[in-house]
Parts: sequence; structure tokens; C-alpha cells
Amino acid sequence: MGLSFIIIENLELDYVVAGKQIMRAVKDANVKTFPSADEALNEIAAGGVQGPVVILLDLMMPRINGFQFIESFESLHPDIQENYFIVILTSVLNQTELDRIRGRKSVKMVLNKPINIEKIESIIEKLRAYV
Repeated sequence: MGLSFIIIENLELDYVVAGKQIMRAVKDANVKTFPSADEALNEIAAGGVQGPVVILLDLMMPRINGFQFIESFESLHPDIQENYFIVILTSVLNQTELDRIRGRKSVKMVLNKPINIEKIESIIEKLRAYV
């Protein structure tokens, strides 16, 4: 399965680890990293990435956080949105944050950091149900 990933993460160690784990789990994966959500959103809105694409989204980032990214993403044209599978990656998720995510149509999964091969495999398995 040729699969693309977008990692939206401001911490270099986290996005390097995520990228390496993805490449170990999916040999032919295309991985793009964005240190800020607004850069990723601009590329997605411009059609710079074709689907299906898994977005690994950190919630706590400067400038535009993950919640703001989700709101902006969900305002994009539905034809763009249907190509993306958003997975929230977080270190700590309290009940208030979980409530803010629950019910968002674009968020398909929430996983705790760090990402590993088993979590990537679970993402791919769930993605198969959507494509």
C-alpha cells in the first residue's frame, strides 16, 4: 500500500522519531514533516499533497495548535478533506481536550506519544476501513 504521511510536530526529536518509525513500518511511505500547523494547512489547501494521507497531528504547538488546525481543516472543501485521515498524537490528553476532539469528523484516532511500529500498524488497519 503506497501511503503518504504528514507529520505536524514542532519538536524535532518527535518528528524525527515518528518519521523513522513510519519508514520502518511502511517501506514505500512518502513522509512530509511540518514544524507548524499553518505550513501544513497551506500545503493541504493548495492541493500539494494527494491522498490517502495520514496526518499525525500534535495538539500542543505554537502559533496554530492542533485544535485550531482541525477547525481550519474542517472548513476546507469536502473533496480535499476526504483524502486525509487525522490521527492526534499527544503526550497528555485530559478530559477537556478529549471532549474537544470527540465528535470531530476529521479525527479518526487519538494515540499517545511516542509513535511506534505497532501504533502505525493500527493506524493502517483502521485506515483500510475508510478507503
